[in-house]
This record gives sequence, C-alpha cells and structure tokens, in this order.
Amino acid sequence: MTRRITRRALIYLAGGVPVAGAAAGLLVACGGAATPTAPPQATATPLVLPTQAPQPAARPAAASPAASPVASPASAAGGAVRDVSFTVVDGSEPNSLDPPVGTGPFQHIVNALYEGLVAWDEKMQAQPALATSWEPSADGKQWTFKLRQGVKFHDGTPFTSDAVKVTIEHLLDKNTLSTRRANYTLIKDIATPAPDTVIFTTDPPNPDFPFLLADGSAKIISPAALQKYGKDFGRNPVGTGPFKFEEWVPNDHVSAVINPDYWGPMPLVRRFVYKPVPEAATRTVVLRTGEADVVMSLSPADQASLQQDQNLAVHVSPSLTVVMVELRESKPPFSVKQVRYALNQAVDKDAIIQKVMHGQGAPLTTPSIEGLYGTADFAPLPFDQAKAKQLLAEGGYPIGFDMTLAYVSGRWAGDDQVVEAVQGYFAQVGVRATIKKLDNAGLDATLSADPDQNPGLAIMPIRTSSYVDYHLYRMYDSVATHANAAQRSGYSNPEVDKLIDQERTLFEPAKRLPVLKQAQQVIWDDQPFVYLFQQTNFWGQRKNVSGFTVLPTKDLVPQRLQKG
Repeated sequence: MTRRITRRALIYLAGGVPVAGAAAGLLVACGGAATPTAPPQATATPLVLPTQAPQPAARPAAASPAASPVASPASAAGGAVRDVSFTVVDGSEPNSLDPPVGTGPFQHIVNALYEGLVAWDEKMQAQPALATSWEPSADGKQWTFKLRQGVKFHDGTPFTSDAVKVTIEHLLDKNTLSTRRANYTLIKDIATPAPDTVIFTTDPPNPDFPFLLADGSAKIISPAALQKYGKDFGRNPVGTGPFKFEEWVPNDHVSAVINPDYWGPMPLVRRFVYKPVPEAATRTVVLRTGEADVVMSLSPADQASLQQDQNLAVHVSPSLTVVMVELRESKPPFSVKQVRYALNQAVDKDAIIQKVMHGQGAPLTTPSIEGLYGTADFAPLPFDQAKAKQLLAEGGYPIGFDMTLAYVSGRWAGDDQVVEAVQGYFAQVGVRATIKKLDNAGLDATLSADPDQNPGLAIMPIRTSSYVDYHLYRMYDSVATHANAAQRSGYSNPEVDKLIDQERTLFEPAKRLPVLKQAQQVIWDDQPFVYLFQQTNFWGQRKNVSGFTVLPTKDLVPQRLQKG
C-alpha cells in the first residue's frame, strides 16, 4: 500500500518475541534483557514528512520568507551571551568537516558551522535558509533560487550566487570523493545572473530538487577558504553558520566559537563543542554528570534509569534511519537471489528489536524508509532458518560460505550487539561471518570499494534519508550503486533503473506515486540487502539547555542556544 504518512510515530510497540534455543542465548549474551522492555510513547511531535512536491510554475508555500524558521537579525536583540560551552556528544569521530565528504554523526557540528540554501524544520518541511525563495520553470527543467543578502562567511567574504556555484561544483568534482555525489549528477548547469540569484538546470526535471539542496552534503562553503586550503578544507571549515571553527583535537573534540557577524538570531553561549564518545555506557555517564548538555544515541538499556533523573529530559522520537546488512552483490555469493533471501530469513529481526534494542525500533517492510511520502509497505520474509538452509542449497551453497561483516563500532547505540546477533544467526544456517571493525575513514573507503573485487563483503552502516526518491536513487539505481561513492553495492536491475528515471520526472503525485510503488515492489522482490529495522531516536538533554532542534534525521540544529 502506498500512502502519505502524516502522523505516525515509528516506535515499535509489539510484545516480546520468543527466541528459542541458541538464538535466545545469543541475544542475552549480546546484552539484551531476558524480558523485553516496552518503550514509552514518543515525547516529540509525531513525524510529518514533506508534502507533495511543488507543481511546475508554482512557488512552494515553504519558499515564503515569512515561513522561515529563523528569525530576522533584529529578533536577536536582548539577552546576553554567556561565556559557557554547549557540548553535544555522539558516537564517533567525523572523518572530515567538508560537508560532502564527512561521514559519521558529524552533522551536529556541521550545522553549527554551515547553512544550506534550504533547511528542514522539525516536521521535515522544507524551509528557507540562505535562499529566501525558489521556483521551478514551466517545464520543470530549471529552478531559480533567490538568495539572502547581507550574509558573510566566517572569513569575512560575502555570500553570493558564486559561492553556491563553487559549492555544488566542489561536491560534483570526482576528486572530492563526495559520499552522495551520485544524487547531484542531475545538475547540468548552474547560472549566476546576479549575486542574489542562482539558476539550476537539471536533466531530468526533478520535482524534489529543493529537498536535495536541504541535504547536509549541499551546505554552502566559502570559495576563498576552499581555494586557500584545498584538500585540507575539511580540517579548516568556513561557512556562514552561527558558530565559526576554533579547533579539532582528534578523538577528543571539535569546537567552534560564536560568529559575531551572524545574520540571524545570535546564540547565547560562547562556544559549541562536539565530542565523540564511542561507548554507549560512557555517553550515559557524561549526560548524568553534566559533562555534556545533549547526548545522542543513548543505550536503550539505560532508558528506565535515565527517566528517573530529575535533571534530565529524555526523548524517544521518530527516526528516518534504517539499519541494513548491505551486500556487495555484483559477484557470487550475494549476486545469487536465493542467497539474499536465505540471509533475510536466517535472522529473527523481531527478536533483535525486542531483545537487543529493547523495543526501540520498527521492522523494515519496505526498501524505502517508513514515514516518507511515497513509501510502500510489503509483506516481510518470515524468520525461517530451515527455509534459509534450503535456499542456500538451491543457490549452490549447501554447506554455506565464508563472508566478512564490516561496520563502525560505537556509531549508534546497540551496534556491537546487533552485529554479533546477525553473525550468530548467519552461523546457524552455515554462513560464517568474520566481523571487521572500521573507523569512519575506513568505512568510506570500504563503502566506495569496487564490489567486483570484494565478493562476500557485507557492510552495516546506517542510512538516513529525507525523501523517497533520494533514498531509492542512491541505494538502488545502477548509476549510484556503481559510482565511486558510499553506496557502491553493485546492485543492478534495469527495471528499477527505468522506474526511478520515470518517477523522477513526474511532478503530479497522482501519476508519480504508482511508479514509486512499482519501483519499490521490484526492489523488494529482489531483496538486495538484509533488511533489519528502522531506528528510533533515543537521546537526552540537561533540563537547563534550550534553543535547538533535533530532527528525525537525528541531526541537532543549533538555533538561539541557551544554557542555564
């Protein structure tokens, strides 16, 4: 069924799933409770996802300057800046602060340093940021953006249409190694007829184009700084955000100080700090002690105790992040459809959600992301290890095979235990998985490696997307899955390619939605990945801090930060 979802919290509320035999022992050994704990209702507003894309020649309602989520500079009057730090903790170290290159939970600090033309609000509606409006041409082939005037980069240079052009060309440059470059290759020309005007020409026409420019990869960078630092720009970031870069101490912190020339409402704290803390238990400790003001990716096992702390506000909120085992499938064994089906049926996904994730997750019944406009749901493959063994034999692997399961430890709460559980379930059907731990730089290199040279490799990153086309294209279109970028799985289906190409040109939802559903049906029939679950966001804050938003993408967006 395809439908627009407007008010659905994505927290899995089903009862416990019994796990028999070795699987039960495995899950308890991995840190799961013997009795599942039912999560509370979401404490955030239920998710409301992007409405239908604007029609050709119609200005999106979200493009009105009055709709901007950021107040005018005048509204910053009043209030004194305190000489304190606002500290955000998440699971891992970024590999770069260059927006298209960086990976890991680095968007918190990136959102402090940079801004895009378009921004998401807490309901995932596109809002003006460095652009004040946007409008498609009558044929849908061009989008004209009007830019905010009087904005300066942290290095004092002005923000103009030339900066937008340089930013996108940098993203598209193959030497940049952008993790999401493939999604932007539809941009064929960038015209800058005036300092406050930029015109994008796309092929094909695309109704979601403003959404694409809200992605973190498209944050606007200083051309002068890019020219000055070159490949070292990611260690010397310069944007237009409310904070400007101060220092990066590897494996300790990244800090930024208040930008005195910020065009919007000024923060009321002097410094913004991001700290990577890989161990979930330690993340809980730094929240309790006040060493951190906001902590993301808390351990589900700590939920009950954290809710008892009167100094904290704990949030369980909808998420747009999915966990999958991404197979390299241009060569056997994963190019064999029976093998992919076998791996999906070998894993008791409900048990992992309940026993390892303490109920904080929802089963994946779509190759898209639940909650996105245009997502279609399908019947999941049942947990059936006897069937899995049969399928392996039919696929030519009666005694199983060896494989590698790679991931970054500490990137999200429960990742170590989930990977070990998957390894255990695979072993029960004869698939022998060797776990390989990576850092974020190693993850990028592994995700981008030629799948032809890596048969038997599977990777477990997390994937977050803000609209359906973005997710389907980057994960399943042959161009994207073979590009030297962070989704190089080698998956290829000409029918999927044709359907994605078709839906990307349709501006009328009544025509587009059936094509989106058909594309997802073909993908689901292929089962290209092992679909585990969709995360919920479990995070906490000290009660004395405010002035920020946490999006369903799990990105913290600083606004008028206050503390105390």
